[in-house]
Amino acid sequence: PNWEYHRLPALLGGGAGFEVRTEGDLEEALQQALANEKEFSLLNIHLDANDISPALDRLAKSPPTVLRKPPYPNYHQSK
Repeated sequence: PNWEYHRLPALLGGGAGFEVRTEGDLEEALQQALANEKEFSLLNIHLDANDISPALDRLAKSPPTVLRKPPYPNYHQSK
């Protein structure tokens, strides 16, 4: 589904939202966001599903780490 995050500022009553699909869109959105110093800016950047960095690819392929219990002795998980 297409979550239209760039519309959140209008829903919240302030800020600026930008939908980014191309490098040109990104350049324009960044310029406007940086010029918008009085409100927050939200960039909804659409990426190809296979567009990942080499670091993220390595992380996805690494074996999972085992989660440890917290180091304090009286820890009890709530049920």
